[in-house]
Amino acid sequence: MKIRTTLFLLIILCAPIYAGQPIPDDFAYGISLTPETGSAIYAVTLPESIYRRITRADLGDMRVFNRQGEVVPYLLRRPEISSQSVAPVMLPFFPIYADMGKKGGEISFQLSADGRGSILSIQANSGSQPSQNIRAYIIDASAADRAISELEAEWRNEGESFVTTVSVESGNDLTHWQTLVNAATLAKLQYGEHRLDQNRIVLPAKKAKYLRISWSAGRQGVELTKLNALFSPVTAEPDRAEIAVSGAAAKDKPHAYEFDLKGLFPADRINLSLPQRNSLTQAVLKSRATPKEEWKIRHRGLFYNLIVEDNPLNNAPVSLSPAISDRYWRLETDDSGGMGSGMPLLRISWIPHHLVFLARGEAPFQLVYGSTKIKAPEASMDRLFDSIGKNQTHLVRKVLPGNETEIGGADNLKPQAPPFPWKKFMLWAVLIVGVLILAWMAYFLYRQMNAPDKGENSH
Repeated sequence: MKIRTTLFLLIILCAPIYAGQPIPDDFAYGISLTPETGSAIYAVTLPESIYRRITRADLGDMRVFNRQGEVVPYLLRRPEISSQSVAPVMLPFFPIYADMGKKGGEISFQLSADGRGSILSIQANSGSQPSQNIRAYIIDASAADRAISELEAEWRNEGESFVTTVSVESGNDLTHWQTLVNAATLAKLQYGEHRLDQNRIVLPAKKAKYLRISWSAGRQGVELTKLNALFSPVTAEPDRAEIAVSGAAAKDKPHAYEFDLKGLFPADRINLSLPQRNSLTQAVLKSRATPKEEWKIRHRGLFYNLIVEDNPLNNAPVSLSPAISDRYWRLETDDSGGMGSGMPLLRISWIPHHLVFLARGEAPFQLVYGSTKIKAPEASMDRLFDSIGKNQTHLVRKVLPGNETEIGGADNLKPQAPPFPWKKFMLWAVLIVGVLILAWMAYFLYRQMNAPDKGENSH
């Protein structure tokens, strides 16, 4: 009976201790979310102030409460770069015959009256009739409002198989031409049931009003019948946020500067603004999450701010992948003096998260954040929201964030004392109690084994 009672007590002691649900006062600050009625799912773009208040780089110290003070399900997402295809454009083209422009003959072009430069016809000024051998085509690309990425050709030939090599030139005045493609192969091959088609010419990204394509296959009687301009998809990047931070000279090394972002911004682009024009410097950028950590190199390269013929010339921003949420940054430059005097600015750019939440309960809702007391939520809502489907984004409505207000106060941002190690305490308690039970059982067995026999005592 005593052993059963002891085991029961051990089970009770080893039972998990559940912490209570967080309340708004556990967080330092919050913003009000008042969505319009008519939807169950809403999204808000996180403002800059949230990244300045949070204490966790994974944004785990954040919750959404309804009017009744209940936590509602939510999910954080990084907006993705979207792309949209561009419809092809059919281009007009005009043949240039083998004897055009020879023997005193000249080529004349009739242009449209609207001044856009669209070609209406091409004809030889010489009185002789041109031959039927086509040596090139001039393409009117003025209808393309962006750079052409590929030309898609169709042609007519008598045989089943066809292979030719062409070159492509570009120009804006039909007089001066610049080579775009030295050699590209067009082919249409057939053997038995097998077929191979190569009818596209890849072009470099350069916009031009006219194109000229050589056509040696004209000697074989092959003619172009159709020419389409193909374009690269148009990408749309989400809205970005940016801050510029002034640094301070490092105390441990010359030509070094340190920056405190005063927040955990998920930086995916970083750049320097040099203090003077016509400056350049070879530099190393480092970062760390806390002052006690070692610096980690994030980029090594050349930064410059130049003026060339009254036009500014600056280095491109440095891309960071994955995004880095370190608060502290360090710049180390060479000692050549190329940066000049003054203090550089560190520019941090990021794509703000979208917080998507279910409007369960009554509005207004409250997004609270900033707490060293709270752990990241264990339950993930990814599957729940992914079940909606990316093609049903119309179900998600946007809501604008309200002004920031103080909820639990800045004390919630202060580092908390380490929690009492209940798990370790319980483990040691179980071990000690177990040892005591084993000792008691051994003692009990020892007494039974060494107890005097009653029969022997009677003699």
